[in-house]
Amino acid sequence: MRIIMPTFEEMKWMPPTISLIEQLAIMGHEVVYVTICPDEYYPHFDQKRVKNVALYSKKISTIDAVPNIRLIKSVAFRIDNILKSVFGRRLDSWLEKNLAKDDLLWIVNEMTTLFGGSSFANKYKDNYIFTIYELHENERRWKHAKVVAQNASVVVVPEYNRAHIQKSYWSLRNVPFVLPNKPLVHPRTKNIPSCEQSAIEKLESLKKEGKKVILYMGGIGLERPLEQLIEAVLMIRDRFEFAILGRQSLYLDYLLQKYPNGFTYLGSATVPDHLTIASYADIGVLIYVPDLHGLNALYCAPNKIFEYTGFGMPVITNDIPGLNYYIDKYHCGVTFDMNSKDNIINAINQCSANYELYSKGAKKLYDDIDISKLISKILLLFKQKSH
Repeated sequence: MRIIMPTFEEMKWMPPTISLIEQLAIMGHEVVYVTICPDEYYPHFDQKRVKNVALYSKKISTIDAVPNIRLIKSVAFRIDNILKSVFGRRLDSWLEKNLAKDDLLWIVNEMTTLFGGSSFANKYKDNYIFTIYELHENERRWKHAKVVAQNASVVVVPEYNRAHIQKSYWSLRNVPFVLPNKPLVHPRTKNIPSCEQSAIEKLESLKKEGKKVILYMGGIGLERPLEQLIEAVLMIRDRFEFAILGRQSLYLDYLLQKYPNGFTYLGSATVPDHLTIASYADIGVLIYVPDLHGLNALYCAPNKIFEYTGFGMPVITNDIPGLNYYIDKYHCGVTFDMNSKDNIINAINQCSANYELYSKGAKKLYDDIDISKLISKILLLFKQKSH
């Protein structure tokens, strides 16, 4: 079967979408994923089964061409979004010309509706799948996503509580199907040789000093405050080192200025090279603060927990329901109080002292979720519900 998949985010930053496409290809389907601009990640896919179609032939990247000044970056970001909306609106006419009767339409990522609109929703009502990655409370901004969800045959979300909240928020006919953000491919082994030589050299140097590495990887922004963690680990720096892996940001610049020698910055790496770097760490960090992002953070669905636990790596997390569920069920780590450095230190020490126990729980968490079976169930559910 051919699956047409509009997805308006850069693939290299979307591990869950990569896993979905790769699994569908393994299952024998042809996947045509539609992006606004030509996708840089495309060469990594099996090109016998996967094709990329761009609605615009050039990269939209005003933000990359301007100085790193907040106001200028903000203006450039808005310009890029306007351009993405202009070219994203070509989706409807592209589907009209290219979507065949036997094709399956799978809209992935609510950003696709932000830039592509929802005019196709009524036309293909009850004949497409829609994957939503985030839980949005601003209904006005995400009005197109709501329309697309209401008209979908199957809605897919990455977390159980989000499924029920989303149904209530948007008056959906059915509770969305839960497909966790687990990567399809994971190396599973520690200390992997990597092309990211600079980061690996830093980590190996820390190991030679006898330090265990506590790794935070992901977005580096105010919604995931790291000051307390940095300061807590500084208090036990004779045994541990805090390391950060992620893209450059204004918040990272602030942290580097405030703590010039307070942590190890490993740079950034795209999928799948970031996992080779992570394989050298000992404890993974997850932080989601609901004060800024409400229910989306409270009931988070991080792919990072699977990236850490795939190595059998215990995690420490702040105390929120979306993360507590995994900690309580699998005993794969320890929660901490964001406001207490002593509590953070206790969580780190507990993880270190009971490492084998938490490592065993981490491996079980990763192994328990079978993405292949879940995607097969989604396709079966679509077949039952579509017209």
